[in-house]
Formats: sequence, C-alpha cells, structure tokens
Amino acid sequence: MKSERLEAKQKHDAALAEAELQANMRQIEMFVLPSGQESENEQTAADLHAVHQRIQNIIRTLNNFKELGDHER
Repeated sequence: MKSERLEAKQKHDAALAEAELQANMRQIEMFVLPSGQESENEQTAADLHAVHQRIQNIIRTLNNFKELGDHER
C-alpha cells in the first residue's frame, strides 16, 4: 500500500518535472541572443562614437588651451 502511494507520487512528480521542463524550453526558444557579429558591430559603433567624442574634446581643449586647460597641472 505504501509503496503504491510512493510510486504514484513519484510518477506525479516526474510528470510535473517534465511539464516544467517543457515550459522552460518554450521560454528559452522564444529568446534569441544576437550573433557574435551583431554584438561586435553594435559595440564597435559605440566605441567609435566614444573615441570620436574624446578626440573632439581634446582638440577643443588644445585649440583654447588658455581658457580650457587644467590650470592646476
């Protein structure tokens, strides 16, 4: 009697675990990571913008060094 209940509980738990696994797999399938190349292109564009902005700031500072330069250095 106890073993039958235990077996039924184990089957029930296994069925729940399988259903949960299938639900998780459906969620994973919906989310697609960008390819490495897509990710690199986005990062490169952001990096180029940051470098360009930094160069522009340096040029502006050098052109107006008396006013924009760090006077404490």
